[in-house]
Amino acid sequence: MAAAEVVAATKGKASNELPEELRVGVEEYGEAPTEHVEKLAVQAVMNIKSQSELREWWEEADEADAWIDAVDDLLKRLG
Repeated sequence: MAAAEVVAATKGKASNELPEELRVGVEEYGEAPTEHVEKLAVQAVMNIKSQSELREWWEEADEADAWIDAVDDLLKRLG
């Protein structure tokens, strides 16, 4: 998920919650990702969203809806 956030940031679609240090690093050193990297990021996030321990943790904490909204936002920013 963190790597996918970096991919989104390098596309100019950073989360508002991205740490400032990372935002600055991406702006200074980040290259636009290749189409292949973008597709891998989307696939990874979709896999995590559909079935993962991370999803289970959010479900156990009764916070799955908020987490899914955040994941959907990331997928939208990935394109």
